Amino acid sequence: MAIDPSYELARKLWEVIHALARMRVFITSTDHSSEPELLHTFLGGHTQHHDVPEEDLGIGTSHVDLVSSGSEEDVEAWLKYYADDETRRKWAEDVPEYDRPARQECPYDRDRHMPQPLDEPGP
Repeated sequence: MAIDPSYELARKLWEVIHALARMRVFITSTDHSSEPELLHTFLGGHTQHHDVPEEDLGIGTSHVDLVSSGSEEDVEAWLKYYADDETRRKWAEDVPEYDRPARQECPYDRDRHMPQPLDEPGP
């Protein structure tokens, strides 16, 4: 019996996500990307703007928000999928020359299932 390639892809993605969590690297803002896109981001070396220094792995907790680099692509994804109406309105006031993308619902529902740190230090 053949294994469905999409199942294998999803399994591999969650392996990577859980391996990162074991190194105390927690990922957010993934609901706008497909499984192939995320694997390409993680395994294809496209997370340079989110690098965690090797000496920090496993010591503290690192959070990697996949739309926080400040790149034009990330700003567009953040405004399109994650920013609330008030933030989008404020953005339009502060940066009127920026052509904001239309608000869309995220096509995937993954972030709420992501591993979370259990022992975050208090303030």
